[in-house]
Amino acid sequence: RNVTWVAGRFPIPPRVQVKIRYKARPTMATLDDLGGGRLHVCLDEPVMGVTAGQGAVFYDGELCLGGGIIADN
Repeated sequence: RNVTWVAGRFPIPPRVQVKIRYKARPTMATLDDLGGGRLHVCLDEPVMGVTAGQGAVFYDGELCLGGGIIADN
């Protein structure tokens, strides 16, 4: 929820790296824009400890694309 994009728009293509924690290893994911500042994020591999209320930040390599807050539904 509350997803914002540095460039002001959803990235194309929707394949990005996602970091859940600052020191976490990025994980590849596919994004589906649900509208209204909400996304569905489908991770390529499981990430332990993902919790509602945490931030998720999206990258293309070293370039920060945007981020949002993890929701429980």
